[in-house]
Amino acid sequence: MIMTTMRRRGSGTVYRRGRIWWIQYFVRGLIVPESSHSTEKADAENLLKRRIGEVAAGRRVGPERATVADLCALVIEGNQFRKLRDAKHVEWRYKAHIEPVLGSLLASRFGSAQVRQYVAQRRSAGARDSTINRELAIVRRGFRLGAQEDPPLVQRQPAISMLEEDNVRQGFLEQDQYERLLEELPANLKALFVCGSMFTTTARHTSGLV
Repeated sequence: MIMTTMRRRGSGTVYRRGRIWWIQYFVRGLIVPESSHSTEKADAENLLKRRIGEVAAGRRVGPERATVADLCALVIEGNQFRKLRDAKHVEWRYKAHIEPVLGSLLASRFGSAQVRQYVAQRRSAGARDSTINRELAIVRRGFRLGAQEDPPLVQRQPAISMLEEDNVRQGFLEQDQYERLLEELPANLKALFVCGSMFTTTARHTSGLV
């Protein structure tokens, strides 16, 4: 991933990936990257000062500190860099559902138990298995990208199995699919799409399909 606007700060560096500022510092001779999760350079500079202070004090600082939020940030920033159409939608999924539950969890502590807990919590909130799969896919890709970082942000990639999507209705869009498709349509087709969807929904109610 291309890094731009790099600036050296003592024994560390602040730089920007897309809109997000990152830092790099050295631990036992290894370069450690870390996202500030902020679009403000000052936030990255302050974080860098704290990390350098922790290293000087002899505290353990390194890839083992990576959280699920750090890994998902790689996914979001990668999508933005590649200008993928669903970049905003993926970021919304993360901030709305993944971050509140898993964001602060150390990646080293994430495993099958956390997957089961997340699935149970999302199901209790009324989320469909197909929706939960889209969210777990973000986390799984985050671990894959974290393992590809140099040095790696994770030492292992936990098995994250997808759920059976036997609750998907054929021929109909779920709400999140509808919103995603609407966002991607050209402006001159949005009104036609909305009108057609309203007609279809009315017909389904009349026929007792919903």
